[in-house]
Order: sequence, then structure tokens, then C-alpha cells
Amino acid sequence: MEMEAYVLREFGDLAHLVEISTPEPTLTPKQVLVRQCAIAIEPYDVAFCAGQTDGHVLPVIPGSSVAGEIVAVGDAVTGYHIGERVVASRYLKTYGEYVPVNQRELARIPAEMSYAQAVSLAVSGQTAYQMIRHYLQPMPNQKILIHGGMGNVGRIAIQLAQNTGAQVYTTASTANVAKLSKLPDIIAIDYTKTSLAEFGVEFDLILDTIGGQTLKDSLVALKSGGKLVSIVDEPNTQRPDITATQEFLTSSGADLEALLNMIVNGVLMLPPIEVVPMTLANVRVGHELVGSGHYDRKYVLVYE
Repeated sequence: MEMEAYVLREFGDLAHLVEISTPEPTLTPKQVLVRQCAIAIEPYDVAFCAGQTDGHVLPVIPGSSVAGEIVAVGDAVTGYHIGERVVASRYLKTYGEYVPVNQRELARIPAEMSYAQAVSLAVSGQTAYQMIRHYLQPMPNQKILIHGGMGNVGRIAIQLAQNTGAQVYTTASTANVAKLSKLPDIIAIDYTKTSLAEFGVEFDLILDTIGGQTLKDSLVALKSGGKLVSIVDEPNTQRPDITATQEFLTSSGADLEALLNMIVNGVLMLPPIEVVPMTLANVRVGHELVGSGHYDRKYVLVYE
């Protein structure tokens, strides 16, 4: 059977992202087929289509998030069945009506949560969860700096760190510092006015979501014995007294499901979402907004 999908024919201009009819995906034994209901535009999607990642053989269906209903299961799938509402992150192939997903990447969507809400957490929320829970693992009273506090990763990471009892710092623009300063138990640094060196605090832990010079400055601001994780660039430091690594999201249904349950149980707050119909024009608008670096919510497209 055929499905509608958006295919990238060339990197660069989004004019090369076009709508086509293509055969529905064929499943491997441990995959399920998800009828797509909601997609989030992620910074990675923007970078991929612009040709700023490692690249891929073209043409290809881009996209890294999927939320929808299982309509078929592979022969070796266990624990999932047709009709279940699920969400996942995966590498490419989500800008289409049907998406194949490995069962280990699947999370069940709680009854209290919409497809749009669930997919808004599939990549950025899951990334924040893994960086805080698996890599940085803050302890009570430790000083942790989370760059980009108004970003989609930063918003969730801040809340996760606060729940551990750590002392949370973040960086943001002047306008966003004013918003963040209204939140309890967080110290916001205006990066347009104060450098980390001028701020003068040594941090136990740092989550870098910016890269470049911000990462370089962060390596200096880390105290002896401290740990830094960047999700953007590979840290380059000669300091033998710190741990600094670049880490990537590893799609995990278990992690994503735990995060979704924290939202519905009121442990974490969901970041703001803009929901629009799934059209090629709206996909292009989403890429422009997310790529601007100043969009302060999650851009989600839904099939109607």
C-alpha cells in the first residue's frame, strides 16, 4: 500500500523537501508500524535537512519523532499490540503517515496525555532525562549549571536537577532571565551581561546545550573533580582533574515512559507547545522557527 510522506531530495533549501507517495514501510521482526498522529520539529531535524550533520544517502524521509497508534507488529515483537498509543524517537523516516519503530524505542502514552504532548518530549525531553539521570547524576546541594534554560532540553533538565536537591543555575538572554527568575530555587545568569568568569562560581556539574565558546568557558568554570556533559560539541581540555564528554541521545522506551509518567504525576511541568496541522507548508515554517534559535516553545504538527 502507498502512503504520503515528505522526502528530502537535496540538503540545504527546504524547497528540496517535497511531498510524495511511497510504499508503506516493511517491518523487521522486532519493529511495529505506527500510524503517525503527531510529529515535533527538532533542532536535529533542522540541522539534518540543512546538511549540517554527518549526512545520509538521499533522497530520504527525515524526522526524529513519532507519536501514534500501532497498526501492525513484527513477528518477534513482545509486549505491544495493535491499537496501543505509543511515542518514540528514532533516526529519520518519521515525516510520513506510517513509521517503523523498534520495540525497545517505544513508550506507551498515558491516557491523560495527548499525542502532541507526548511527542513534544520524545527527543528533547528524553535527552534531558538521560543527561541528568544517567550521566551527570546530581546530588543534593551540588552546584549544577544548565545552559540554555529556556530551551526544550534546558527546561526539562532544570526540573530534573531540582528534584535531586541540587542547587541549579542556568544561562539565558536578558528577556528570558526575567522569566526564569520568577521560578523558585533557580539562579539565572544573563549571558549577554555576565560571563561565567565574571560570575565567579565553580560548578560541580555542567550540562552544555550550546557548544562553541560557551563550552570552552564552561570547562574553565568547572571545579576540580567536576563533570561536564555536552550534547553539542566534543570538549577539548587539558585539565586532568575534570571529566568532560560529549553524549548523545540513545532512544529508550523505558526512559521516555518514565519521563511521561513524571509529567502526568505532576513531578515535572510540560514545556509550552504550538500545535498546527501537518502540511508541507507548516513543516517548512517549523524548520524556520526552530532554526532561528529564538523560538521558545515546541512546534508540533498533527495529522487531522
